[in-house]
Amino acid sequence: MFDLVSVDKHNIFKSGSIAIFLLCFFAAFFYSQCSHAAKASINDIKIDKRNSHLTVSFRVEGCFTPEMEKAIKKGAQTSFTFLIQLKKIRSFWLDKNIKSLKIQHKVKYDNLKKVFLITLDERDDNPIEVSSLEDAKKLMASVEKLELIPIDELDRGEKYTLRVKAEFERVRLPLRLEYVFIFVRLLDFTTSWYQLDFSI
Repeated sequence: MFDLVSVDKHNIFKSGSIAIFLLCFFAAFFYSQCSHAAKASINDIKIDKRNSHLTVSFRVEGCFTPEMEKAIKKGAQTSFTFLIQLKKIRSFWLDKNIKSLKIQHKVKYDNLKKVFLITLDERDDNPIEVSSLEDAKKLMASVEKLELIPIDELDRGEKYTLRVKAEFERVRLPLRLEYVFIFVRLLDFTTSWYQLDFSI
């Protein structure tokens, strides 16, 4: 003899509805993030001379999602990594690598002081404090006159190429916020390589 087990159809329907909702949520979330990642780009790459050094400036656009901004305001630390390559162009051989740099920008909101703390690798001083998120985003997404290499180490008349790429590392959340913004941890993507050719 088998024991008969009653089935609560209402609970099954309820569980199925929750599962469908979660699937739709995940699909919408990943679609929005993939679409956003494709929009992030590096613009206004500029080469200049400063203190006998070659410098580079650029900015990243489309790198902040509403979810990321919300997480940052709640105390999550976010870091952007910039990869910079300087190569000498050679016609009948592989381009020669001259200089490679990797720098990071980090932002964290101090809830006690009500300020955003920005740490830039290219600046050795203390973190920069700003009160508005917009100012924090500008500092995070831009590199200004970063010294690459002394000018006298480059050959005049030769052609060079500068390549820049940005990587947006996933948001790190305080433990108390993990259950609130758990999906935000998935936000990490990179831009394509952006290139600027020039000669000295």
